[in-house]
Amino acid sequence: MAMAVENGRAAIEALQAGDFDCVFMDIHMPEMGGVEATRLIRGMRSLGSKVCVSIIACAAFAMPQDIERFLKAGMDGCLVKPVLAEDIRKPPRGGVRDRGRRRTSRPHGT
Repeated sequence: MAMAVENGRAAIEALQAGDFDCVFMDIHMPEMGGVEATRLIRGMRSLGSKVCVSIIACAAFAMPQDIERFLKAGMDGCLVKPVLAEDIRKPPRGGVRDRGRRRTSRPHGT
């Protein structure tokens, strides 16, 4: 299933209602941004196993300190906008964290 939503609150609602393999979470959205939405998702016991869904930040900026902030919030990697179809096939910046799924290695230095 693929779905686009307007803000972080809607992303949480969509995750509660449906099953997703991955969430591409914009950092800057109206009402609730991606970092706040991710923190809430990671803490929502009511989501059950969905709390471990892979969340990939989509950001217009991605300095090392930004990526680290996204990872600390519970995101699993970062793609820099504009995101192209070929970018989705590659590991995102910051690698991909394992949240109970098949292990994916992180690049050196991240």
